[in-house]
Amino acid sequence: MWVFVVIAFACLGLVGLERAFVLATGISTNRVPGPRSLIVLVVMGIVVLTMVFVSGLAVNADSTAWALTAGAVSFLVMFPGGYVYDHFYGQELRRGV
Repeated sequence: MWVFVVIAFACLGLVGLERAFVLATGISTNRVPGPRSLIVLVVMGIVVLTMVFVSGLAVNADSTAWALTAGAVSFLVMFPGGYVYDHFYGQELRRGV
């Protein structure tokens, strides 16, 4: 049950970060991602969902090492993936794609 509290605070934190970014920069975009940034989003989503599935299988098989590995892979995919997404999305915004 405690996980719902964590999720609620994480959502509030994300909304707060987005609001702080808008106030600091004056930039707010809600455009749909262009083709390259959309591909990055889809690939990251597939990898993370696959790792969630693998982690669930590993937990059911009592394999803590594989569950931690799946979590680490998801974590490591999100950082460079987020950077690449931001880079491509920024280019697409500047070019008007």
